[in-house]
Amino acid sequence: MSSATELINIINSSDRIELIKSMKRQDGDCLLLLKPLTLTILNLANLDKYIDYPETIPIIYRRHQEILGVTVGIPVERYKNDETFPESPFTLKNTVYTVIIQMNESVNILSVLEGEYIQYLKRHGFKYESRHMPIDQLKKGFDVLKVFDDWKINDSAICYCKRKLNSV
Repeated sequence: MSSATELINIINSSDRIELIKSMKRQDGDCLLLLKPLTLTILNLANLDKYIDYPETIPIIYRRHQEILGVTVGIPVERYKNDETFPESPFTLKNTVYTVIIQMNESVNILSVLEGEYIQYLKRHGFKYESRHMPIDQLKKGFDVLKVFDDWKINDSAICYCKRKLNSV
């Protein structure tokens, strides 16, 4: 069984950005080796939950056959009953929650993958991106909607933040 992917962009002769529509075991194994950059980490217990197109938006950076990075987004409506998602209103269906970003430690492709991910979201009608992140790592353009003082990473509180995609 091979992975079914949709080509999003060709970066150069060996590098591609792809949407994973279904995944073969070899690609899953590769994803599990990537270094996490977000609070949620891919593991054997949740791999099928997060690499689950069309319920999720799993976008990868691939060089030849090797996956070097992944970003996974989930429409925020999936979390409408979760108090850690202070969205209002949930009915607009215009926000993607970026739940996972993982990269190969030896390759700096984060900005390319994130840029292609944002362009994909825009082309598919999303207007906002949201994330949970340590407040001391808040990225430019994100507005803090809520701070969770009781959630800490390295003594930094976790915040839920959101940014408008047309400003990215």
